[in-house]
Amino acid sequence: MNSLTFYFAILILACSHLSVAAEKTDSKKKKTLRKAAAHVHGSSELNIVASGNKFSITGSLPMDDIAGFERAPHNETESAALKSAFDLIKDGKLVAPENADCKIADPKVFVDPTFDKTITHYEVDIDLSWSCQSPVKNLKVEGFNNFKNINALKFLVLDQGKQTSLSLKRSEQKTTVSLSKK
Repeated sequence: MNSLTFYFAILILACSHLSVAAEKTDSKKKKTLRKAAAHVHGSSELNIVASGNKFSITGSLPMDDIAGFERAPHNETESAALKSAFDLIKDGKLVAPENADCKIADPKVFVDPTFDKTITHYEVDIDLSWSCQSPVKNLKVEGFNNFKNINALKFLVLDQGKQTSLSLKRSEQKTTVSLSKK
């Protein structure tokens, strides 16, 4: 699969699982407020595209799952907790390719839109891409150890043109998962 096909596959997979966010116009402030779509706390779905030596993970997680709250931070302690959670995700401490000698390129972990005190239901968007020395065969899953509110992770995987899904629960205590479905 060439680079253009790889990025097209990412776009298709991401678009097929986008959450539709509710929007409303605040007549007093003259701006549109975006609220996170409905989600299940403790459970997140992530999209994975693996193609040769390229690997990416995209998706959204309830902010409560990684930070312990899902509204704008109220103080420096909460701001620091959110930054720490973002840094852990960027460092592959949620999920990352395993044993393929990979380097992450320009990791993106963000909340969209910028915090607004009137919105109380945020999601964190992630967009992580790696270049690897060999094809990725396994995932290293550390999310259950690093984020106490995550109880289940579902991965929609597009690997070499084949689509599969993987589900993990905290109770399974798995830290490595094969991308190929058995």
